[in-house]
Amino acid sequence: MRKLYPFSLLMLYGSIISWCQDCRADGGYSFTDVKSSVLRFTTEHGYRGWDEKIWNRSGDMAALAIVQTVSDAQMTSPVTVREILLILRDAWACPRCVESPDDQKPNVTALLLEHLQGNTRGPIQSEIGETRGFILEQTRLPH
Repeated sequence: MRKLYPFSLLMLYGSIISWCQDCRADGGYSFTDVKSSVLRFTTEHGYRGWDEKIWNRSGDMAALAIVQTVSDAQMTSPVTVREILLILRDAWACPRCVESPDDQKPNVTALLLEHLQGNTRGPIQSEIGETRGFILEQTRLPH
C-alpha cells in the first residue's frame, strides 16, 4: 500500500474543494455545471445521463448557458441546432422539477428559439417550431 504524504493529501483536498465549489447544498446544479454540460455536448456531440439530469432541473438556465457557450456561427449549423433543441426539450420536460423560481418561465428560452428561427433555413425551422410548441405546452399554467 502506498503511503500518502502530507503534500499529497493537500493536493487531494484542494482538488475536492475546487470540484465542489460549484455544488449547491440543496443538491441542485450550478450555472457552471449547466454551462460545462452544454459545452461538452456541443463539442463532443455526445452526452451522459448526468448531463440529462442537469438539464432536466435547469429550465431557463439551460438557454442562458447555451447563449453564453455556443457561438452565433455554431448556431447556424443544423447539427448544433438539433443539439440545442434536445437540451431545451430536456430542460422543459418537467417544469416542476426546475428548482429555481427564476428559471421556471421560458423567458431566455423564447428569445433563443426566436434567434434560431431567424438565423436558420430549411427543415430545421419546423423542428424549432415543434420545440417551441412543446415548451409552451409544458409551461402552460393549469386552468
